[in-house]
Amino acid sequence: MQEVSIDKVLELFAPRIRDLLSLILSIENDEPEQFHTTRPMLNYLKAKSEQAEELLDAYGARTNAQWFPLRESVATLKNFSTACYELLHILYSCQYYNLGNELEGFVNDTSLYTNLLANMIRKAMCTLLNQARALGLASNLEKKVFDFSEVVPNVRLPRNRKHEGPDSVKNRINALATNVLNTTEDVNNFKKLAKVAPSRWDSLDFDFLNETRIRSLEVDMHVLQSLYDTYVSDSETENSDPDLLKLRGRITGALHLLRILTIYVHYYERHICHPGCSDEKDYVDITPFRNAIIKYLAHYIALFLGEGRKLCSALLRKYCVMKTVTVKVPPYIGFHMRPSTLVAAIVMHYGCDVTLRLGSSEYDASNAFNLMQANGFIDQKKRAFLLQNLGKRDFSSIDEQIASGKLDRRLAIRNILYKLASEGIVKLYKVPVEIEDVPLDDMASLCQNVYNAVEYLMKNDRRMGISFDASITFTGPEQAVDDIAVLAEADYGESEQGVDLPLPHRLDYLNFKRRIAK
Repeated sequence: MQEVSIDKVLELFAPRIRDLLSLILSIENDEPEQFHTTRPMLNYLKAKSEQAEELLDAYGARTNAQWFPLRESVATLKNFSTACYELLHILYSCQYYNLGNELEGFVNDTSLYTNLLANMIRKAMCTLLNQARALGLASNLEKKVFDFSEVVPNVRLPRNRKHEGPDSVKNRINALATNVLNTTEDVNNFKKLAKVAPSRWDSLDFDFLNETRIRSLEVDMHVLQSLYDTYVSDSETENSDPDLLKLRGRITGALHLLRILTIYVHYYERHICHPGCSDEKDYVDITPFRNAIIKYLAHYIALFLGEGRKLCSALLRKYCVMKTVTVKVPPYIGFHMRPSTLVAAIVMHYGCDVTLRLGSSEYDASNAFNLMQANGFIDQKKRAFLLQNLGKRDFSSIDEQIASGKLDRRLAIRNILYKLASEGIVKLYKVPVEIEDVPLDDMASLCQNVYNAVEYLMKNDRRMGISFDASITFTGPEQAVDDIAVLAEADYGESEQGVDLPLPHRLDYLNFKRRIAK
């Protein structure tokens, strides 16, 4: 592309930034405490700085040493004016978020960080004006009078639209609550971020606190708000159930905070840490900037998401459809730690009560250790099945060959194990079967030694299992038990060798549990 002279760029660009510079000139000599932001002003700043940024990029300012600082100031103004608009929106709207006792503290903190951000915006504006003067963009600049006053309504129109009946949104509430739970597992990461001292910034988990991850969460939260507004808002059920409006408030609050966090993290990655950018710019107070991310944004996102999840669990219990599913027992060694933990994670994910029924006994499916106790009953059934099968066989001829020395006892046991496997009585996980380490009892019958060998090979290095098809039933809210059924169909996420298997997409939230466990 053909390069142009600086004079030509000045000629093309100067008229397009004059309105923005005139606004800055009008506040340049004011005291910092006289500078107040309104949403009309922030919209104007955003629009003008965004236009200037696009033009500067078109002229190649990002790769020009003389013009790059101006481009950075324009980008700062665009990002911070957008974030400040979101903060003002929160400040004026949070009275409708149904925050209860948390409202006062949230308003105070939001006001504090709005003022801090306004101060950064003012510094960025003044820096931009000085840079424009140095480049010759501010010649013959005149002050203009701008009216950015804003009237914030303190009343609302009556809610008098016709609503759907309560039954029409019951399933939609369940679907919404399920979606909230499935997309907000990262709440613990925000809790961890909020506990870190700002002075220990470098110790933060930047694998999580990065623009890609946070922007993805912002999109997820926008989808959840849309689901609520499309299917639940303005229903009779919403009017009669205060938990629904509370949930809407938490979703909306988290959405706006995530939008701000996305801007802040983008700014940190792109304009503070990016090669060629200084660590601290004159208009960025780095300590308040970090405090805003950790002590305000991460703290309240964690709070809103955590409370939203509790509300969703309560809504599922309130509106759920109870269901019973019959599924197979984990096929390899039953309910040991891995499958038990995943089943319990599903139940805890939904925050509901699910019961496992096995024979005449019931177990709390939210407790992995209870499920492992149930495994003892299953193991008894497996062993009884094996003993019953072995008891039907005549080993007398093999006993005679062993007694006469014509056949080695271990070789005989190995041959019997292979036969049992071919008949589907046992399953071999490792071939060939190595039984040299299996302890034998010379005083016991061949039948008993075979049984002992199977027991030993099951417990040691998972070399063998008993092919006993047992089924169990889970009873609870349909969302939870349906997910358990999906897990069972996926062999409880475990291979014959005890290796994690990929889980179905529906159970993506369990991958978070797997990472935590490791």
